[in-house]
Amino acid sequence: MVAHVNFRRDQQPAEGLRSRKKARTRQAIEEAASALFAEQGYEATTVEQISEQAEISHMTFFRYFPSKAHVIILGRDNAQLPILQKEIVGRPQTESDMLALQRAIQLVWVPAIDPDRTISTARAVAESAALRGLYEDMNREWARAIAEALAMRRGLDAVDESCKVIARTAIGVLGASVEAWVAKACRDSLGDAVRRNFQALGLAFEPPLRHRP
Repeated sequence: MVAHVNFRRDQQPAEGLRSRKKARTRQAIEEAASALFAEQGYEATTVEQISEQAEISHMTFFRYFPSKAHVIILGRDNAQLPILQKEIVGRPQTESDMLALQRAIQLVWVPAIDPDRTISTARAVAESAALRGLYEDMNREWARAIAEALAMRRGLDAVDESCKVIARTAIGVLGASVEAWVAKACRDSLGDAVRRNFQALGLAFEPPLRHRP
C-alpha cells in the first residue's frame, strides 16, 4: 500500500523580499501542477501548461524544478523524514517498535499532512501509472529512513531484516489509513484511522473468534 500524502508547507515566512518572491513562485508552480495533474492527468500535462497556469515562463519553471516529476518529488517535503526519525529514536524503550512507529507517525506526520494537497495528489495518482511509480519509489525511501531510525533506537550497528520489515509494514498501514481517509474526503480523523489500523496488526495475530453453531 503506497502512502500518497503531501505535507503542509512551512508556515515560517521567508526572510527578505527575494526569498518571499521565490517561495510564492514555487508555491504557484506546485499548485498549478497539482491542479492540472488532477484535471487532465500527469502524462497529458506539459511543463508549458504548468508554466502558463502559474503565470511564469517555462524557463522560470526549470529554475525551480528539473522536470514536472520533480514537482511531485520535491513537493512532498522529505524534510519531514529527519523529524520523524528523531521522534522514533527518542520513543521510550518500554514501547515496542511498532507502537513507537505508530505514535511517532501520529505525533509528527499526521498533523503535518495537508488534506487538500493529498486529495489532489490521490486523484492524479489514480490516473497515472507513472505517478504511482514515483510514489512507490518515494515510499521505499521513507521505509529505508524509518528502518535506519529503528536500528538506531535498538542500538544496532546496521539495519537488520526485522527493521526493514517493520518499517515497510508501517508505511503500508499509513497508506491504508490515508486511502480510507481520502475516500471520505478527509472528513474523518486521520489520526484515529492510523491508530485503528496499527491496532489491527495485533489483532491479526490473535486466534479467530469461534462462533457457536
